[in-house]
Amino acid sequence: MTPEDHSGGPVRCEQLGPFVDGELAPDEAAAFRKHLLVCARCQQEMHGLMQLSALAAQARIQPGARKAEVSPVAIAAADRRARPRRAAWMGMVGAVAIAAALVLALRGQRSGPDVPALLASLDARTVSGWPSAMGPGQYRAYQTMRGTTAPTVPDALAQAQLRFEATGDLRALATVSLLRRDFASADARLASLPQTPDVLADRGLVRLEQSRCGEALEFLDRALFEQPENLPARFNRALCLKQLRLPFAAERALAPVASSAAGGWSAEAKQEEQRLDRTRADFVRQEEAAHATREALVREQTPLPDAFIAARPSQSRIAFYHAVSSAPGRAELERLRGTAQALDRAFGTQDMERRLDRVLRTVRPERSRLALEYRARILEGKPLPAAEVNPLRDAALKTSQDDIAIQLIDQFENLDVSPLRERLARASGDPWHAVRLVTAQARGLMERGRAAEAERVLRAALDACRSPSMAAACWYGQEALGDLYVRVGRPADARRVYSDASLRLQASALYPQQRKALMEVARITAMAGEVALARATFEELQLREPERCIAWGWARELIAQGHVRAHDAARAKATVQEPISCTIPPEPWRDEWRLDLGRLQDDP
Repeated sequence: MTPEDHSGGPVRCEQLGPFVDGELAPDEAAAFRKHLLVCARCQQEMHGLMQLSALAAQARIQPGARKAEVSPVAIAAADRRARPRRAAWMGMVGAVAIAAALVLALRGQRSGPDVPALLASLDARTVSGWPSAMGPGQYRAYQTMRGTTAPTVPDALAQAQLRFEATGDLRALATVSLLRRDFASADARLASLPQTPDVLADRGLVRLEQSRCGEALEFLDRALFEQPENLPARFNRALCLKQLRLPFAAERALAPVASSAAGGWSAEAKQEEQRLDRTRADFVRQEEAAHATREALVREQTPLPDAFIAARPSQSRIAFYHAVSSAPGRAELERLRGTAQALDRAFGTQDMERRLDRVLRTVRPERSRLALEYRARILEGKPLPAAEVNPLRDAALKTSQDDIAIQLIDQFENLDVSPLRERLARASGDPWHAVRLVTAQARGLMERGRAAEAERVLRAALDACRSPSMAAACWYGQEALGDLYVRVGRPADARRVYSDASLRLQASALYPQQRKALMEVARITAMAGEVALARATFEELQLREPERCIAWGWARELIAQGHVRAHDAARAKATVQEPISCTIPPEPWRDEWRLDLGRLQDDP
């Protein structure tokens, strides 16, 4: 067959449109490529499409210019609009341009640079992460894509894609599609390849670029399980963790890349690691300063700075309550008036100064001992058994020091629903204690199987939680509501409640409470099969609070459970073998999932 020959018949030529649209089966597409090399008719028609594409592109660039005369070639190409499918396709100028250029590539560019040489020829990379095909020698700095216009794609990539289309090199096509930001094509090609660590890393990168980091982490974790030293997977995982606002985990993920001999990738990782390290160091420094500020208020009635109140309104409210109940006499209480007034200005209320005045009216000589003991208990920061709490509470009630009594109940007896607590909460006139009481009452309803009533009570209470200063008190209500949704089989609602609470707590810098909210989010996430996202969250919390060994041990087993549910025995076993430095107490659920793991491994 010669270039002027049509022995393939009109049927073969009729496949031009479906070929360009990607509608042909792989074997048909390969056959048509061979036909296109020798068929002048198809080549001429494609050339016409290219001319029409150029006219359309020019019209977009110069919308105010006079309409160009339509050439005979364009008219001939437009005849293909008779078929509805072609009319739809003709509107996709980018696809037409690629198809038209394909003829030129097939006719005149039967060879070209390989993938490494192509990547080395680029001025910049168009994706934020590390494509696995780009080694140290092909490193290019990321060219940030901003705005709503389509990114400019280097001509070399378009030409390379056409050449690889002709040769059917799916791996090269996947890399070029990724860098052209054609993520649908890239992932389709990657999905058809053997799922090696490099392919998995690139599939994770596709989802990173689409801001689908939960899905990205699944691919990246699989890649790192099979090949822990895979640097592109580590680099891309770190970017995902940063996008998810998990800076501690992101910094650790970048460390092996930063310390490697990977040229520009190492340098970029080191710069990012340094930024994350500053974020982590700032977090630690701010927490230490905040702790010192709160303690100074409780110990010495040192006024809270306005900036502290603005940044940490709920912490400020808690610290003020502790400071009032820790003040042994009138002089110390009066020194708190400035802070009470500052809090009222910030919150738009008069609740704090009124509370202070109520306490001043009930001061007795016995208060000194009770307040100092309360202070010691609070500053110690440890939970107290009822045997130690009750005598102090009863002594406070006997001497009318009700502020100390209700603080002890709120702090150490969360589930108390006694008439005493109800009386104290009502007498305080403070919505803080009212929300804490309602939360305890809703917990009691849940235990008695009255879930619908508990939900109604909690939702009504949480409607009063708009003030940021109420974030800590309202967290207990959100926690109870999330727990209720888990119990009644509504995990999506539970995750929504915990996620909203986490954001609210983070905005108020209530990190201990946020830790609990995030652990609940991660637990539900693991139960839903998103094990990699759950692991990332647990990893962040472990790095933030490394002393909480029991929490990490519990989290580790939840992750292993997730792998068991996915029938991934190898990763489940590897997870439970990760070392911890504490003893995890036995519970029945641990035996159940370990039994399932044994079954997966055929271990009698």
